[in-house]
Amino acid sequence: MTGQSDTSKSLFSRPGFLAFNALTSLAMFLIPALGTMRGTLGWGEIAFFATFLGMVLVRAPYVKRKKNAVRKRFEERREITNVVVMGIGSHYLPFFFITTPLLDFATYSLPGWAIYVGVVLAAAGIYFVHRGHVDLSGNWSGQLEVREGHALVATGIYGAVRHPIYLGYFLVNLAQAFFLGNWIAGPAGFIGFLFLYLRRIPYEEQLMKDEFGGEWDAYAAKTPRLLPKPSAFLSSL
Repeated sequence: MTGQSDTSKSLFSRPGFLAFNALTSLAMFLIPALGTMRGTLGWGEIAFFATFLGMVLVRAPYVKRKKNAVRKRFEERREITNVVVMGIGSHYLPFFFITTPLLDFATYSLPGWAIYVGVVLAAAGIYFVHRGHVDLSGNWSGQLEVREGHALVATGIYGAVRHPIYLGYFLVNLAQAFFLGNWIAGPAGFIGFLFLYLRRIPYEEQLMKDEFGGEWDAYAAKTPRLLPKPSAFLSSL
């Protein structure tokens, strides 16, 4: 699906999405400050909120865009479903688990080492999201579109992996399962991410192929989609 677009009519600038994101962010910042209905926050919950804050900080400078989109490839209802499902898994279900007893029936005790694994995964995830935004710079968009002056970035972290930002979300949402000892809230973020990733990535890669043709094919042939080769990753540092 292609067409002209204005940034003022961006899918993620509409009132519904703005309200969804505002409520989520407000809840995530207020809960650690005010405490919860279930008592004192544990280290896993604190690590979960710290990870959320880290993701907000690394993404915030890149959210507002000035360039117009010249090509789009998404169905709005499909994209809305993708983002809402991921938001429920990575924000709202953890919120209900941490603040209410509604999900206590699915709670279990995590081993002591789990939080350390989670911290490593979350830190790595935040790093990949940060590097992905920095190296992509003005080419980044929050939705599936090509912007004015868009260039195919194949250097830096993008020389090691085609989708470092998705890799970052993969790791951060996997870390959620090591922070929250609940069979629903723990894996919900990773499940929500997989839902979005598997439904979105074919559209995104087709958009790149339509825009860059053989240049994209050559890049994709030598660069892994999600899991970088260690040697290529080390050389990108």
